[in-house]
Amino acid sequence: MCVCVVECQLGCFFSFLTSRWLRDNPSKAPSGDGGMDGGREGEGVEGDCGQKTRANSGLLILVPNPPSPSLTFLLRRPNSAEQANGLLSVLQKLKGTTESVELRIVLLGLDNAGKTTLLKSLASEDINTITPTQGFNIKSVASHGMKLNVWDIGGQRKIRPFWKKYLENTDLLIYVIDSADKKRFEETGLELEELIDEENLKGVPVLIFANKQDLATASPASEIAEGLNLHTYRDRQWQIQACSAVSGEGVQDGMNWICNNIVNKKK
Repeated sequence: MCVCVVECQLGCFFSFLTSRWLRDNPSKAPSGDGGMDGGREGEGVEGDCGQKTRANSGLLILVPNPPSPSLTFLLRRPNSAEQANGLLSVLQKLKGTTESVELRIVLLGLDNAGKTTLLKSLASEDINTITPTQGFNIKSVASHGMKLNVWDIGGQRKIRPFWKKYLENTDLLIYVIDSADKKRFEETGLELEELIDEENLKGVPVLIFANKQDLATASPASEIAEGLNLHTYRDRQWQIQACSAVSGEGVQDGMNWICNNIVNKKK
């Protein structure tokens, strides 16, 4: 395939065609009041390329404007530098259409809330062999044109004091709650409240997954939201999403919320 670069002046091209046509058809050349000098029958019309046309007895004649250096149209083979620049331009455009928005996410919640299971579900990994997180896991998940760098930090009581050390430069907090463990609702609510008050999370959006909805004893997400007083969080975006990390139900809805409310604002 040959790539061509345009390089001759459009005005000269039209002038050449017009002169050739008039030479071959002298009897149809314009004259008198309807000629090139203008007249009532031949009002000038400005075209898209700055070419004027004059009509006389049904005849349409192109009158080129002075040549413009910006209009160029003859073919020649590009040199190696032009080929390289052209390829680079194409690659940059392709990169621009596929480039992901990158987010730093901290995944927190009490122990046994299902954080690691949720993370593996997001990454489409096997969830049959999961052990409690004693320290932290870091995983990059690509989804919806997003690159999510997720820090999954253990939720045991002895680890929670270290949560605040991982909050700097966080774009989103994902907080996971065991919807079926009503005895720990107060505890998880206090931990979430302390996180919201952290300076490094000031104004940071919060996505709360009300997990384990596949269990019969699970509380509805709306009830949990009321118990956690989420309506008082007026300094940030927040969303509570009912889900089951085991079945995957509701997980995709949470990802959609991230895409629509967080990612699109960063583009």
